[in-house]
Amino acid sequence: MVAPSSKTLDLLLDPIADCLTPEVADRIGHLKLSPAIRRRLADYSDRSGAGTLGQSEQAEYRELVELIDLIGIVQAKARRVAESRGR
Repeated sequence: MVAPSSKTLDLLLDPIADCLTPEVADRIGHLKLSPAIRRRLADYSDRSGAGTLGQSEQAEYRELVELIDLIGIVQAKARRVAESRGR
């Protein structure tokens, strides 16, 4: 996955943020990773540090980290919506 520029992300995500109610924005802003994903990330992180991840696991680990970064950006936008609209 190639990371888009922040300008491109804004162009893609701002219209979505404009559709959010304060309540939905607040819920998105407070989402947490599931325990299963947290365990998988911890396992991959440990094994990556030890040099024991296979190629497909390394690819999945990178994808997970990139997707979590994207979710973090969406959450930041959602929190701004919630704050600006009175939540």
